[in-house]
Amino acid sequence: MIAAAHHPTPVDSAETLPMRVEHRGGDQFDINVRGHLVRVDQPVKDGGEDTAPTPTELLIASLASCVAFYVRRYLARHDLPTDGLAV
Repeated sequence: MIAAAHHPTPVDSAETLPMRVEHRGGDQFDINVRGHLVRVDQPVKDGGEDTAPTPTELLIASLASCVAFYVRRYLARHDLPTDGLAV
């Protein structure tokens, strides 16, 4: 007898998704990450309402905060000061 392969249940519920991006009109999008809400928009000069950072600005901020996080961890691991740490 051959056992049937286990197939995971597809994720199709917004409540179970780790991240969801929803259009909010114009150039605005809401990004929900584990219950944390972040909005992106475009500057007025580019057709948006400037209610939030642009996706590109958010990407750069995300990379910079990732660098800062791991630098702080490195400094803590080596008992070095974090005073003035900025990226």
